[in-house]
Amino acid sequence: MIYIVFAAALTIALEGWIYNFLKPWSLKLFLITMLMNAILNSAMNLILINLIDASYYYYFLALFEVLTVIIETLVLFLIFKEGLLRTFLFSLMANLISFSFGGFIIQFIKDEKGAIIGSIIFVVIAGILFGISLFLAGRSHYRNNTHNRKRNKSDEDSSSDNTSNYG
Repeated sequence: MIYIVFAAALTIALEGWIYNFLKPWSLKLFLITMLMNAILNSAMNLILINLIDASYYYYFLALFEVLTVIIETLVLFLIFKEGLLRTFLFSLMANLISFSFGGFIIQFIKDEKGAIIGSIIFVVIAGILFGISLFLAGRSHYRNNTHNRKRNKSDEDSSSDNTSNYG
């Protein structure tokens, strides 16, 4: 069970970071990708671990990864109205990176000592990705506030010009 939680957390951290480049950081994007990845990754791992014969494991893993890319693409496309091809490419990239990194990390988790090393690597990577996400969110927030201040300033200037014509 800890493997399923670990895999979902790794997927959420990596893919959440990648999806920040699809659209500027927003709480809605963060929550949707977090929920979507938690459900899809946990369901996939539960099925793979408990219901699939070991001889078919990699076939079903490939099938689930393809389905995950399709589902994530459709969900994000329908909600955020970004270009379908762009959304698909982000979904594909996010899933390939998290799949590759998960395959790398699993090599460390095969024994008890490796689990500690894998967990340390995960915590460090997740912390770095979280820090980058906060930086991107702050940069986006600063850019939006600067744009709003400029717009408000120009609105104030134009309204003061309009009142001087009447008075």
